[in-house]
Amino acid sequence: MNNTLWTIGLILQVLLLAALLRGGLARKLPFFTALISFYVARSLFLFAGSGQMEDEVYIFCEQALSFIDILLQIVVAWELLRGGRSDPGVRTQAAPVGRLALLFSALIVGSAALAWGLSEISPLNRSRQFDRGVVLTAALMLLVAACTFFRRKGPDAAAAKRVLGGYVLLAVASISAQVGKTLAQIQRNPQAYYLWSYVAIVAYLAVLGFWLVAMSRVSTRPLLKWPRKTTADAG
Repeated sequence: MNNTLWTIGLILQVLLLAALLRGGLARKLPFFTALISFYVARSLFLFAGSGQMEDEVYIFCEQALSFIDILLQIVVAWELLRGGRSDPGVRTQAAPVGRLALLFSALIVGSAALAWGLSEISPLNRSRQFDRGVVLTAALMLLVAACTFFRRKGPDAAAAKRVLGGYVLLAVASISAQVGKTLAQIQRNPQAYYLWSYVAIVAYLAVLGFWLVAMSRVSTRPLLKWPRKTTADAG
């Protein structure tokens, strides 16, 4: 099952990367494009290295890549807060960068405090199952989405909105999975723990599919073709 999910995830990531590059969306969302490229490279590297590296080396590489993943997600969150990059020659009424930077710093501090609190203070986490990195990035994306909900209605930020919408779904699933696994650990319920372990993975695959469709709909050269409505259909 794990190999099947890994294969599906890799295929969806490659298709999403192709959609971003083909449709010119990589210029609007360069950091998100870099993150998806990183995911593809990481998947292939870890798959190839699983049978070649010593266990200690493999674990070290996995942890180092996870740290890079967190850093890239934080940069992507900043990109989404700004609504992505505008097309050349298009004027937008964006908020001052300095003000956005202060807001983003506050969001990071709040997310980090939540991640630390859940992992150290909450009595729910007696078994230390909370992954601080997962909670930090999930909370950050939710806060960014809340800050941008009433802002940037122009079409130039359409791609960023769709990416952020996917992250909201993924964040809810990730935090739910963290809580579910912790409760299952406390209750000593291995079956529930096993099921909750796959919640975030399945949610990520679903979000990849959503992103693939969403990026194709806002792309100038969509990877997926959609039938156009004719006058007769509209009537």
